[in-house]
Amino acid sequence: MDVRKIGALISELRRNKDYTQGELANLLKVSHQAVSKWERGESLPDIGLLPELSSLLGITIDALLSGEAAGKERDGRPASLEVAADSEEHYPESQLELTADDAADNSEQRTISWEHIITLAPFLPSETLEMLVETLEGETDWSSLSALAPFLGRASLERLVGKVITGSVDARQILALAPFLGKEPLDQLVDHALDNLDWEVIQGLCPFVDRATLSKLVQQEALHNPDAGVIAGLAPFLDRSDLAILVKRIQSGQLDPKHLSALAPFLPQELLHELVLPFKAV
Repeated sequence: MDVRKIGALISELRRNKDYTQGELANLLKVSHQAVSKWERGESLPDIGLLPELSSLLGITIDALLSGEAAGKERDGRPASLEVAADSEEHYPESQLELTADDAADNSEQRTISWEHIITLAPFLPSETLEMLVETLEGETDWSSLSALAPFLGRASLERLVGKVITGSVDARQILALAPFLGKEPLDQLVDHALDNLDWEVIQGLCPFVDRATLSKLVQQEALHNPDAGVIAGLAPFLDRSDLAILVKRIQSGQLDPKHLSALAPFLPQELLHELVLPFKAV
């Protein structure tokens, strides 16, 4: 059982179903950090989650645990996404609606800032939060979006990202937003920040972008020497041709047996044979 291959398969099937990590996490009643760890090959889903996870991804449990997309695909995604039970709080409508008449009744004009909204976000229903964000969206910035991303609906978050994408994009902020964005807006962000991406950021983006986008990122970094450890982390997500290109760029002496062992399941046999030859058995 190869944990990294299983993680890469979960990532691929999730994107094929057009789930974000956050949406899949909500459906399974786990944190998005847990889904992220599965996809990066750092842990496996609990055995009790496997039936529901395999059903959501349209694959058999056996095929999922083999790391190969082999079982017969089931029906697509559910008609609606469930919200995690601990977020299902109900408030009287009178407490949720902020109208112009309410504001006019006050002797002083009341304002709310992004800082206030971020503080309130964990306690507000998504509809109320999105209503507040509407009033301030002209002033938003990447750090505010990153802080609010776990609490905003996907459509609202993607709309806000579309409004601020014209400015400069910090590659680290893309990583913070990636679990909550669909493929198209994430691809737009990545394209916008191509010149600012490094290998560490690219490695972090692997579970969220498709292989075509990842291949483009690999080519973008063509003039830089990749670290053998980073390439081993990228291996489950890369096409063999792109992986072979990167491995051949690793500087002489950086590739050790530990890295070879991690890369071996993903390399063509001829290339693996070529890489093993310089090492001496002890």
